Amino acid sequence: MKYHASHHLADGTALQSTGLTLAAAINTALERGREWHRAHPGDCTGVSYREDGKTVHLDLYPVKTVVIPACEEHQGYMSVSVRLYWICPRCKEPRGPVCKGRSYDGFRILAVDRWTNPCGHVDKYHNLLFEAANNGLNRKGIS
Repeated sequence: MKYHASHHLADGTALQSTGLTLAAAINTALERGREWHRAHPGDCTGVSYREDGKTVHLDLYPVKTVVIPACEEHQGYMSVSVRLYWICPRCKEPRGPVCKGRSYDGFRILAVDRWTNPCGHVDKYHNLLFEAANNGLNRKGIS
């Protein structure tokens, strides 16, 4: 069976290849997508290929689920689990490895996930809540 690979750009154009094996279609789409992102950060978040008449979408960036404070004054228990694209939103480099940490709101401590981005940009929890509410990876209700 032969497959079709495409990489859709933000302006509506697409880079396409046809007559590929499944592995070649996926690899071609991912390779083109990553090359495009290096030159145009933030322009596209995924690629797709067609299988048996259905379009299958692949994310170019890994997605991780992390636990963060649900609000600034979390009282030691108000946390939320969110899915985030595991890239720095400022420079599009990968975020750092996740480890367990603590958030202190001035009165109480909350167990959360933490990481340090190798690029040096700091992910603030209130920015992560906004990102999670708008990235399309989470249920409605995160604000």
